[in-house]
Amino acid sequence: MIQLTDATITVNDSPVAVMPDSVTFTEGLGEQTMRAASTGGGNVEVIYSNDLSTGFATIKFDMPSVIEYIEEVKNWKQAGNSNTVSISGEAGSDSITRTFSKAALTMDYEVALGPDGVISVEFKALPST
Repeated sequence: MIQLTDATITVNDSPVAVMPDSVTFTEGLGEQTMRAASTGGGNVEVIYSNDLSTGFATIKFDMPSVIEYIEEVKNWKQAGNSNTVSISGEAGSDSITRTFSKAALTMDYEVALGPDGVISVEFKALPST
């Protein structure tokens, strides 16, 4: 096995320059809960359920704070939830691709200025395909 370290990120079919080691994502499978229901005599039955309110994916990465990227992130924010984010990569003979549709920057992004400044981007989207 080889660790995946160099993934390609695209937003709306355009490649994105990201800072190394900054990319994370969730598949969008949501959270589940378990609770007990008493069946008498000290016995319980387990009730398992999906929390549908958490059934969305999250994609996070940092970008350098250069003017072109600041404008690009602004366009993504203004596009609402009409963005599509893809993550793909190879590690040896293995590969992975995840595509997230209806992606939106739900939080106001922050632009850090300075020689090491980054823009931290966080999309919420439909579960990956």
